[in-house]
Formats: sequence, C-alpha cells, structure tokens
Amino acid sequence: MLSKILKLAITFTSEVFGTLILTVTIFGIFYTGFTNEGIMQIVDPLIVLAGGIAAYVVIMLIAHKLDKTR
Repeated sequence: MLSKILKLAITFTSEVFGTLILTVTIFGIFYTGFTNEGIMQIVDPLIVLAGGIAAYVVIMLIAHKLDKTR
C-alpha cells in the first residue's frame, strides 16, 4: 500500500515539475525573443527551448527510474 502511495506521489511531483519547467520555458522564449536585438532574437529562444526540453526530459527520466525501482 505504501509503495502505491509513493509511486503516486513521485508521478504527481514529476508531472507538476514538468509542467512548471514547460511553463517557464514558454515564458523564457517570449522574454528572450522580445528583449534581444538582431540575430539573438532568433538564437536565444532556441537555446531556451533546448534547455527547457532537456530539463523536462531529465525530470521525466528520473521519475520513470524511481517509479520502476519501487
């Protein structure tokens, strides 16, 4: 029973953190797009997007690995 509750808690927190990471990524894309000038208006949002996706994948991999071990 405790294992099921722990799995649910891990899944819930990973989904919450994943949602927060994606939300911050979207805001970061708009922020860097509007505040930079020249070619950096294109490059910086792509860097933010790549970092956001990488952070999301890492969070989901950690949650999946923790879910598998329980």
